[in-house]
Amino acid sequence: MNKYDIHTHILPSIDDGSQDIDISIVLLNELEGQGVTHLALTPHFYTQYSVVTDCEVKEFASKRQNAYNLVKSEYRGSIRLILGCELHLTQNLMGIDDITPLCCGNSRYMLTEMPYNCTFKSDDIKLLEALINKYGVTPILAHIERYSVLLKDRQLPEKIISMGCMAQVNTESLCKMLVGQRLIKYLNSGLVQFIGTDTHSTVRGCDFAKGYRVISKKCKPNVIENLSNYGKKLFGL
Repeated sequence: MNKYDIHTHILPSIDDGSQDIDISIVLLNELEGQGVTHLALTPHFYTQYSVVTDCEVKEFASKRQNAYNLVKSEYRGSIRLILGCELHLTQNLMGIDDITPLCCGNSRYMLTEMPYNCTFKSDDIKLLEALINKYGVTPILAHIERYSVLLKDRQLPEKIISMGCMAQVNTESLCKMLVGQRLIKYLNSGLVQFIGTDTHSTVRGCDFAKGYRVISKKCKPNVIENLSNYGKKLFGL
């Protein structure tokens, strides 16, 4: 069965992840050795500092493509790679016309990070609704375990999923005692559709196999199948 890592910072010299192509290749080889077959390259796209323009989106896409071309010229492994981003969602994004370059591959899925002080109240929900209704994309909330409100109140992630969002958890978090137990419950209940390593370096992320083993051991039998089916949709398989 294919194994999908939809959250990484492996592209060289583009964000706070891999700083050069040599590190990028080390990380790809490591993840391939852990069984990853499909991987989304999702560098940060920040919107919190100023109003975003379509020109800035195009510049980001061009820089990302150049980094990707370098990886493709050096990587000799078999992982299937697609481009995306980890979008930091704020009101500053809402003026652009074309959001397509920020989606994962050819899909309409978008890995989306909210501000860490987000409480998912009215204004936060409106931003997510704008992604869905104005731009026609499906937000995938990145590492939902970082938002304590989503772990404390089960009704909140249920509400967010019901409005058309999806959720991703980091494989590292599945290995933590208390947080991991809650995330396993969410996986079993269908509140989490994707996993990712959030790999930045050999010591930050890059632990797909450990998290996958936890899922295999502690989740219901259909969870891995569900993760695979959602992965297929994101990668257009």
